[in-house]
Amino acid sequence: MMSGLEISEIKLSELIIDNEKYRFDSEFFQKIYIDTYTAIKKHSFKQLSALIDVLTDFHANGSYESIAQNFSLLDDPNYAYMVRSTDLEKSNYINDVKYVSEHSYNFLAKSKVLGGELLINKIGSPGRTYLMPTLNRPVSLGMNLFMIRLKNNSLVNNIFVWLFLNTSLGKHVINRKVNGTVPLTIDKEAIKSLPIPIVSVKFQKYLKHIVNRAESILNDSKALYSAAESRLLSALGMDNFTPSAEPVAVKSFSESFGTSGRLDAEYYQQKYDSLFHKIGKHACKRLGDLVKIEKSIEPGSDFYSDDGIPFVRVSDITKFGIQQPD
Repeated sequence: MMSGLEISEIKLSELIIDNEKYRFDSEFFQKIYIDTYTAIKKHSFKQLSALIDVLTDFHANGSYESIAQNFSLLDDPNYAYMVRSTDLEKSNYINDVKYVSEHSYNFLAKSKVLGGELLINKIGSPGRTYLMPTLNRPVSLGMNLFMIRLKNNSLVNNIFVWLFLNTSLGKHVINRKVNGTVPLTIDKEAIKSLPIPIVSVKFQKYLKHIVNRAESILNDSKALYSAAESRLLSALGMDNFTPSAEPVAVKSFSESFGTSGRLDAEYYQQKYDSLFHKIGKHACKRLGDLVKIEKSIEPGSDFYSDDGIPFVRVSDITKFGIQQPD
């Protein structure tokens, strides 16, 4: 047997189990997926369809033609905020967000977001699941998301389902139902077929308490970070600083390529000059004078491994720390 070769032996009678699309590809029958489903089904579980009150998306509001006539996406603040995957990833619902008018919001009645719903990516990173916060303002669902509201008398609460679908087991369950190549997608029928473990109400309440506590601590940390940032800017005299909006910069050769080696317009924007001028009023040192900079390992290096000590990439770093790997 070839090293690393994986084989799954499936009976003909088992091919259609959890296989609403009648798939025969090897990806669908990976051992990790089969083992995951087997482990879940050894315990009490329900398909998500039995727990759902509402499963909808942006396109449930009408035909492409009617949507085009009644909907437009706005950059400037307006009646309702439209939640997108990128906002959920950053947990930022204020900066660089999109809006819709009151007319559009009312037209998109089938995808109004109240808070507390499960939101699931349809494409890009299909199946990635978020818990929508309550923003106390009109919110409309973005175009590439599914929205789920559970039944009031459901055996599980929204926080438990969100937690489960973000565990390694939950991700295996979802990833098995992802279709296509570029882009990868997941559809409503696949989502409705997901098996969800059923646990005691007491245990769910315990998990909910932990999540709420974690959310409170995270919000406190963000507030403290913001306060520290404000104090730093105030100490530097930059709390009311507004960079230049002048779109044109005129530079001699010695002030530009002759010194920097850069020819792109982005590098010479006036806003950067005004920022450096402001910072330069204080005692400054270059980062290279304060720290030792090590060159990163080249991609494809033998140092890379699937096992061992984890390493940090640029994509792992956010404003509030290091993002945990999936």
